[in-house]
Amino acid sequence: MNYIRVSGENKSEFASILPEVFSDGKGESLVAYDDDGTVCGAVSLSYAGYQYNVDWLYVTPERRREKIATGLLKEVRRMVDSVGICPISARFDATEDNGLYDFFLSVSNPDMPIDVDYAYDRYIVSAEDFIGAELMKKNAEMDYVPVYLFDMDEEQREKAFDKAMEHLTVSDPEAFEESCVKELCLAVEKDDEILALMIVQKEVEDDLHLSYLYSADGKTLMSILLPAAKVVKKSYKGYSISFDAVTEAASLLAGKFFPNADKRLIYEAEI
Repeated sequence: MNYIRVSGENKSEFASILPEVFSDGKGESLVAYDDDGTVCGAVSLSYAGYQYNVDWLYVTPERRREKIATGLLKEVRRMVDSVGICPISARFDATEDNGLYDFFLSVSNPDMPIDVDYAYDRYIVSAEDFIGAELMKKNAEMDYVPVYLFDMDEEQREKAFDKAMEHLTVSDPEAFEESCVKELCLAVEKDDEILALMIVQKEVEDDLHLSYLYSADGKTLMSILLPAAKVVKKSYKGYSISFDAVTEAASLLAGKFFPNADKRLIYEAEI
């Protein structure tokens, strides 16, 4: 099997065969093809925040069960390792019967160990849902004045990020910070203590991901969510906002704020 990295120069050669790989022109793509030039499959990667994500993995129906997908993943691992050690994650919706769970389990071996496990609930809401959340309507008064995380002095900002990193796995903090939506990263601080903190990142698909949310109590929570809702209303209407609930408390919070959210069970394979 042969592999070729897709670039601007050769992209048009594959666009009619595998159009979904190139729909947005973002990320990295790799194509597998036979000696006679027949395309057998492809994989597409994106870099978001601190790791690579497998966005799309496809093998033509007539060539499945020939370990072509396994070969593509091995090439992806080599490609990423050539530019530096970085985690690769493949996330997929457990509610979709696409066989990915069994596939990743079958691929795992000593040469390429893959950890597949149920990871979290993902809540996805529209910007309009976020803006119009009933609890925000009922709590129009703020008890604290939040500040933009990136307007804090270096020592304060480092303290805030350290708090978030107690709960997040981030291998490249610099890249993580670069992906932050600065006008949606807010904090409440009092007497050198972080009382509330919100970190939002821009996803590859241009949607928003609420990466971290902490508050000491309901008052401080509303103090950051209310101004965030105003920013979303002004600049991000039409976007979707995802929130990964990795704890029971986070699930209760998401369910209370967004009872009509699109809730998905997410599995994650670490390659």
